Amino acid sequence: QYIVGRINSTICPTSPKEADLNGASEAAVIGVLDIFGFESFQQNSLEQLCINYCNEDLQGQFNRFMFQIEQAEYVREGIEWSFIRYPDNQHILNLISKSIFPLLDEQCRLGSCTDQSFARRVYKDLLSSSPTKVVSGTIIQASRTAQANLRFTVQHYAGPVEY
Repeated sequence: QYIVGRINSTICPTSPKEADLNGASEAAVIGVLDIFGFESFQQNSLEQLCINYCNEDLQGQFNRFMFQIEQAEYVREGIEWSFIRYPDNQHILNLISKSIFPLLDEQCRLGSCTDQSFARRVYKDLLSSSPTKVVSGTIIQASRTAQANLRFTVQHYAGPVEY
């Protein structure tokens, strides 16, 4: 916060007169996007699932840009380097967008969706044969205790989160 404040005070005009002299109608500012803003709380709701999904997507875009695209560029340019292995989180995005969200959407369309009916549908469709399962390459699990409390856990890129 200190660094951003110092940069903003340096690039922003200090008075409206100074802004007029520079011909600027709006002040320039700098902000910081924390792509590692992944969070897990004691209680994680749909809102947190959506936030973590967005963070997963940002992480995937970062990985693709920083590793996959840059390494392909090195190959094209004939630059000597050591290949960097990096985890791909596309399977986590697939689990959420192609399994969990569609189940939630279906439950909401029924008009009588509750936390209990949604959780039971997740257990039935995604965890029917085992309390721990790999779906789209991602671990999703719900112990008997978790199921009794209408919860399930997704193994995200940054770690497990119980919803």
